[in-house]
Amino acid sequence: MTAQIEAEPALDVGNDTESNFSADSETESTASITSSIFENKYFQGRTYANPKYGKHWAPNDEKQLEALDLIHHWLTLMLDDKLFLPPIGDNPQ
Repeated sequence: MTAQIEAEPALDVGNDTESNFSADSETESTASITSSIFENKYFQGRTYANPKYGKHWAPNDEKQLEALDLIHHWLTLMLDDKLFLPPIGDNPQ
């Protein structure tokens, strides 16, 4: 005794050439994101990331980048130019 399986009705997938997006909407969308990347918050003469895109406690201006470079240089001097401390053997796996 064999059971018969009913076929599912064909799905209407629409026309492949149709699109929900137009070239104008993609361009406008990209332009708004691009311009919003450079929107920073200014507070006491320093620039901070826009809180609309996430919170960060430290400024993101040139003065802060110089401080981070100085810290990196100081740490590499303290660690004898090593970028990591865990012992890694001759045959890491």
